[in-house]
Amino acid sequence: MRDVDTGLTAEVLRTILLYDPATGEFTWRKGRGRLRSGLLAGMVMKSTGRRMIEIKEYNHSFLTSRLAWLYMKGEWPKGIIDHKNHRRADDRWENLREATSSQSMANKPLRKDNKSGVSGVYGPSDSGLWLVTVKFDGRKVLHKHFKSRRAAVIARNKTVRKHHGEFAVFH
Repeated sequence: MRDVDTGLTAEVLRTILLYDPATGEFTWRKGRGRLRSGLLAGMVMKSTGRRMIEIKEYNHSFLTSRLAWLYMKGEWPKGIIDHKNHRRADDRWENLREATSSQSMANKPLRKDNKSGVSGVYGPSDSGLWLVTVKFDGRKVLHKHFKSRRAAVIARNKTVRKHHGEFAVFH
């Protein structure tokens, strides 16, 4: 990740910003031009729904979820920061966890165009069968047809629980 290369350390971050783990909010510690001390830092990007903070000394905008990790753990996250509740701007410490790309992909809300009500379950087809597809680490671990929606959902949930563990989402 680019933010690791900026040179920003936890020690310096803590002199610039104050992080409240209970609310997930950052506030400026010192006045910075028109930004007064105690003022809420950052903004939510409309395109991604993620909160970002620009730190001019580093000529860089940072995801607040990654800054929270640096602030609390003292080091940059090695992977992605996943929001447990799917709300990308909710940077409360209890809502954040480090994840691989595959784990983060597993923890996604149900797509708006989903017709079955369950992620990875499709159907019924013209033949009345329900298709289940579950991916893990970029490969299909389940791709099978079932006679009923109930059987498809049970097989899907069992597979998701096995492969995605705490990142599994059950709709």
